[in-house]
Amino acid sequence: CYDSGVGVEKDFEGAFHWHSKAAGQGLAEAQNSLGCCYYSGKGIEINYERAVHWFKKAGMQNNFSALNNLGLCYQSGLGVEEDKVEAYAYFNLAGVKDKDAREKRDLLEKGMSMDQIMAAQARTKELKAEISADKETDSWEETNAVDADSEDISI
Repeated sequence: CYDSGVGVEKDFEGAFHWHSKAAGQGLAEAQNSLGCCYYSGKGIEINYERAVHWFKKAGMQNNFSALNNLGLCYQSGLGVEEDKVEAYAYFNLAGVKDKDAREKRDLLEKGMSMDQIMAAQARTKELKAEISADKETDSWEETNAVDADSEDISI
């Protein structure tokens, strides 16, 4: 509410505070939102490395918006070293529920060699296994159904 001004006066510092508290409790959506705060500088100074840290925490809980945001970070080299293979893998994972992520993956693929694409597909499988190992459920597609309302960063 504080970051959008719904029901309260817009207050990015307040939003950052509450996202931090909820993220510290392990809530994936709040972890993604906290990453967005660090990425955009809303309520806190821009810090791309911290943004990536929180996107990874949320992504390991299969938060599709966070996975998409990680793809953007790896694609642009913000907070991490630019890496098309890693970006493709995160977009591929996010693409399970996010058409925009699939489009980003497909566009990225056009500038990749066949070896890079094969490496990215293998990396997708590795990441999926890491995420599944952290989940109590075995159902990849059914997790995090509320992600449609999660926040994606826009570059």
